[in-house]
Amino acid sequence: MRVFTYCGGQARRGLATGLLLGGSLWLGGCASPGAPPSAPAVAAPVGWQQTLAGSQPGAVAETWWAELGDARLQRLVALAERQAPDLRTALARLRQARAQLALAEAARGASVSGSLSATRSRSSASSSTGRTVNLFDAGFDASWEADLFGRLQAGVDAASADAAASAASHGDALVTLRAEVARQYVALRGLQSQQAAASANLALLAETAQIAAWRAQAGLASTLDVEQADASRDQTRATLATLEASAVAARRQLELLTGQAPSALDAELAAPQPLPALPARVALPIPADTLRQRADVRMAAAQWQAEAARSAVAQANLRPKLTLSGSIGLQALTLGALGDGAAGSLAAGLTAPIFDAGRLRATLQAQLAVQDVYAIAYEKAVLNALAEVEGGLATLAGRRAQVQALEAAAASARRAATLSRARYDSGLIDFRTVLDAQRTALTLDDSLASARADALAAWIALYKSLGGGWSGPLPDAGKNP
Repeated sequence: MRVFTYCGGQARRGLATGLLLGGSLWLGGCASPGAPPSAPAVAAPVGWQQTLAGSQPGAVAETWWAELGDARLQRLVALAERQAPDLRTALARLRQARAQLALAEAARGASVSGSLSATRSRSSASSSTGRTVNLFDAGFDASWEADLFGRLQAGVDAASADAAASAASHGDALVTLRAEVARQYVALRGLQSQQAAASANLALLAETAQIAAWRAQAGLASTLDVEQADASRDQTRATLATLEASAVAARRQLELLTGQAPSALDAELAAPQPLPALPARVALPIPADTLRQRADVRMAAAQWQAEAARSAVAQANLRPKLTLSGSIGLQALTLGALGDGAAGSLAAGLTAPIFDAGRLRATLQAQLAVQDVYAIAYEKAVLNALAEVEGGLATLAGRRAQVQALEAAAASARRAATLSRARYDSGLIDFRTVLDAQRTALTLDDSLASARADALAAWIALYKSLGGGWSGPLPDAGKNP
């Protein structure tokens, strides 16, 4: 290390020389780091293997749930976006990552500190002059590390990738939240549809039980018919109680997702409402666009980029570091005379690792292994995204076919139940045939309501797997959503 010292007016020339030297080294240091690494290449298929009737090429709308045409659902999604605890947690983590990025960027700049002190002393009158002396000191210290091998820039790249990963994590939380609100809402309306079907069948079974009782009193039927009718009616009542408990649980889940207290949504959601109609059209982008859209894939790519940048930091730690520092000191007996004289110094220090028992190289190897782990995680995220879409397409196609088959079966069962009732009233068939026909109709009505809800849930899952619900812009991390 070589130290230069200047006094008086020469301190200003010394600082200028230091700034010139620092500027040239800064330009050389800025030229050394390369561009941030790109994510590992994973080939995407040209098209989807599964086909779906009604699918049309195109981008997924961010507000895809609006296609269901349900105002209450749209209000619940908006409420969840404002108050959901998980989303607010993701936003807080994003603020933390952005603060870390600002910290990494600040490490590339110079550090300057100043000091000012004043002392007042009085000598003894018996041994000296007894004068009172004031002494004022002022000083400035500066230091800066020249980024010769890109270590600091790699740290900035790592922090920037961490911030991007946190932003994508926020997007993934938003996608999941919106899809889960829609799924729970559909589940609630599906349970209410099952309740409506069970209530209608309960009224029919109660009427049938009453007729059986009248016929038994008239000697036209046995008490066995009455017992069977009562058992079928009471079984339907038990089913209604179970459905009501499940509907209450669905409302509690919606309140949790929207950050509401228990029972806060009862007034709005307790009244039964029909299921939204299943949209016939589905927007289906190509696989490459889906991978770009999905927040979890982008998060995995950003995490790998962060680890690759940390590997560059570990590599640069094996190389020398150049640090420039300087200081100016001012001292005077009066405050106004501080600028009359100055002493300054500039120092340039070059440090390099010589022997550390292999610690730095072991650190580099460990970091490279971490980088490989995240590369594999990125590849897995891509494959998982493609598999989810393929599975979603197959599930939705199957649910559509199931609903169509159950609609035909339920219509036939209802006609059979009506016909058997009329034939029983005429004495043409026994009561067991009537009960069997009514039970079949009840079962198919329940299955149809459940299948419609399942089809809507599959439609929601498909849009979630396509990355719908997030367009990619970074939220304002300084404010709550």
